[in-house]
Amino acid sequence: MKFMHKGTEGQALTQEAETAAAVRKAAASNRIYRFWMPDGSETKITFLDGVLSESGLLDVPRYWEHNLQLDGSWKNWFPCTKDEEPCPLCDIKQPALVYAFTVIDHTKWAEKKDTSKVHQHERKLYICKSDTFKRLSKIAAKRGGLTGCTFDVSRIGDRAENVGNDFDFTEELSFKKLAKKYGMEKKGKTENNKVVLPYDYDEVIKYHTAAELREMGLGSGAPVGTDDVKKSKKDKKDKGKKDKKSKKSKAKSEEDFDKEV
Repeated sequence: MKFMHKGTEGQALTQEAETAAAVRKAAASNRIYRFWMPDGSETKITFLDGVLSESGLLDVPRYWEHNLQLDGSWKNWFPCTKDEEPCPLCDIKQPALVYAFTVIDHTKWAEKKDTSKVHQHERKLYICKSDTFKRLSKIAAKRGGLTGCTFDVSRIGDRAENVGNDFDFTEELSFKKLAKKYGMEKKGKTENNKVVLPYDYDEVIKYHTAAELREMGLGSGAPVGTDDVKKSKKDKKDKGKKDKKSKKSKAKSEEDFDKEV
């Protein structure tokens, strides 16, 4: 029966479950939420950082990051280790250069397990890629920075970044006025999402060493069960077959050419 797995297939399934559990455990230790929005939606956000450098450029932290699909979910992010040591995840998927901001997400939402618990005006990580960063850089250059600026943001197109790609400025307020307007606090612990301050990124973006990633069953040098790894292995296998077929075809063509000559 198809639902029953034995042998190497069963062992792979066990490893996949263990990998998923390890990643969920690592994610659970970091209670910081990332901002995202579904395609076709719009909401309001306020940037809590985004100053310009002396040369007039938007100056925010940036780093290489891997985003893996695991257990059907894409909410698995890992900083690439290649600047410190060979990265075990680079064999699976190339990293993307990302830029880190802190925003207030003004979206109103209720928890699935308890709909009576409603959230709104909460601090979140805003991690974007190059295209969105370029858009924000142009806006920041015109406004003298992004700190304290509120925007109506929309995500237009299913291929657009899930942090939005259209920004309409509404107002700019000081941290003191933001705290008063949205019932937030001017200081507090990192895990407190009601604080009007940018995050300490060294603290909230969890860095795992290459050894730690392998211990979680991720990347080269360890048995893995992510969808990305399976696809990577299949791609390599398909490429091997294609190269072999190409060599045969080339040899055949040369043979035909010799005959014609």
